[in-house]
Amino acid sequence: MINEYEYPAEMPEIHIDDNIAIIDFGTTIITPAHLVHCSAQRRKLRPGEKMPVMLIGEFATDIFGEISNLGSNPWIVEVTKAVALVATANIGSVIGEIYMKLQNNPYPTKLFNERSEAKEWLLSHVNI
Repeated sequence: MINEYEYPAEMPEIHIDDNIAIIDFGTTIITPAHLVHCSAQRRKLRPGEKMPVMLIGEFATDIFGEISNLGSNPWIVEVTKAVALVATANIGSVIGEIYMKLQNNPYPTKLFNERSEAKEWLLSHVNI
């Protein structure tokens, strides 16, 4: 799957905290290629392990198309327990609400405005 996506020029910061993958895009616009390459990096950080994920960002592209379907791709599903989306800008909250109606992730997915609330929710998915 990763071969279908060019490596993005700008990648987010990725680290693991309390067995949660934290992916902080800052002001980088989130694309399908970002999500695929972030999943590849998570695989390298914790091979064979399914983890909850916190995605932090302002804006994403293609929410009516590929991004809304990407989360249900088996390659993504096999490394993802739950996803907390943290919108850091007002437009991100609006887009996040639309995304939540379009996505069909087979794992719990929830939109937040605060990282602390997202982390608390994700911690309940660490040992599932």
